[in-house]
Amino acid sequence: MADVTFSLNYVGDRAIYLGFVDLSLARSTDGGQSWASVLSPEARGAPSLAVVDAKTVFLGVGGGPPYLYPEQGLFYTADGGGIWARLYTGGVTDVVLSPQFAVDHTLLIGIGGYHWNGGILKSTDGGHTWQPSREGLEWGSDGATFDITFAPGYAENQTLFCLSWDTLYRSTDGGAHWVRLAKELVDYPNPPTFGSVWQFVVSPRYAVDQTLWLWGVHEGRGISTDGGATWRRLPYPVNPIAAGEYCLPGGSCGVELFGYFWDDKGDYVYKSFDGGQTWHCLEDDVAPVTPTPEPPPVPEIPEAATWLLLTGGLAGLGGYLWWKRR
Repeated sequence: MADVTFSLNYVGDRAIYLGFVDLSLARSTDGGQSWASVLSPEARGAPSLAVVDAKTVFLGVGGGPPYLYPEQGLFYTADGGGIWARLYTGGVTDVVLSPQFAVDHTLLIGIGGYHWNGGILKSTDGGHTWQPSREGLEWGSDGATFDITFAPGYAENQTLFCLSWDTLYRSTDGGAHWVRLAKELVDYPNPPTFGSVWQFVVSPRYAVDQTLWLWGVHEGRGISTDGGATWRRLPYPVNPIAAGEYCLPGGSCGVELFGYFWDDKGDYVYKSFDGGQTWHCLEDDVAPVTPTPEPPPVPEIPEAATWLLLTGGLAGLGGYLWWKRR
């Protein structure tokens, strides 16, 4: 599996889309209880999904040089996959929607280093026209990709983050300018501070706590509580592999984290109630290390929320779906 995306209107439509490495798509409109296939466009490459509602979807397709993959691009459907229109020609490595997309019609796409102008493009009219959003970013001809995230409270703070290889960037003006954060994530040929970083998560309460987490290989577990200006390492009980968190719009995710780990005895899911300081094993099997005592959970906003943990392989492809509802 390559991508899992919730509708911006999930509270109302309960829609979730799955995109697979062969570009097949599936949709659920009951919160994941049942699934149906969705027709995908004639394209080839790795998918990236952004879902407005159960019927309205943006699909980015990328993964290589345009001369090898001419079928790449950004596609759009307003009828759940019956008809797809191409809004952008060329490889798209990521597509993200503003939390207020219904009002501001803003989306960003990462177009990677295979393009002459590289970087990120921004649209404020639903994808019909585009402006470059790359001042301060580094890119080249090496196929660098850009993993983009809107910060909670974007309408007020205009804050965005993006990760390219081992470099994390932040913009506080809606993508007009980018500033490099955590410059010492990797320091070749010296031992890395955090290792090779491939994922980061923005706190659902970022507007209040300014908290970010990052994951990677080697020593790649870190936390920042000042918007990325400074970082410190987080303990993990055992070696982590791919893990992803998905927080639903309109719900409360608290500050709980989930991690997936393996060793030669099996696979284990851990949970942290304190932002990654200590971990508690959720598996019935004997854990590979003694779990730390579970601290009291932090108070949460009394709203429904769903967690999804997608794991399996460093690229986050294939493997396991693990649900928790409350």
